[in-house]
Amino acid sequence: MILFVSNLPSIITGLSFEQESLLSLIFQGLLLGAGLVIPGVSASFLLMAFGSYQYLLSALAQLHLAVLVPVGIGILPALILTSRFMNWLLHRVEGYTLYGILGLILGSIYQVFPGLPNSFGEIVLCFGLLAAGLWISLRLPKNYT
Repeated sequence: MILFVSNLPSIITGLSFEQESLLSLIFQGLLLGAGLVIPGVSASFLLMAFGSYQYLLSALAQLHLAVLVPVGIGILPALILTSRFMNWLLHRVEGYTLYGILGLILGSIYQVFPGLPNSFGEIVLCFGLLAAGLWISLRLPKNYT
């Protein structure tokens, strides 16, 4: 699903979200809202996949309300509907839902994986960071829930 979404803008030709049409801005808000609720799906990833991340980021930096208000109008119903749908799924088919979330997370690893180390120094750095992360995680309090 993640691979499909990342290739969707190239599949649908002529789809441009950089236009300031009201429908396009509300749809971007719907993407943001769904990406904020669904585990394993990043809202920024969805916006980058559809080519509107930089556009919305610059609108936010400039406080361009003509862009931000329609996006906000799209976020609110997406947050409510997606969270209710996820709650419904977790109560009805918890196992399948958790497997689906795991699949989304594993699929998104492919999109963010930078590649294998190219030199011995990078390999040493990778293992050093792994060891540091393990050391820090083992030092965290055990009763933290």
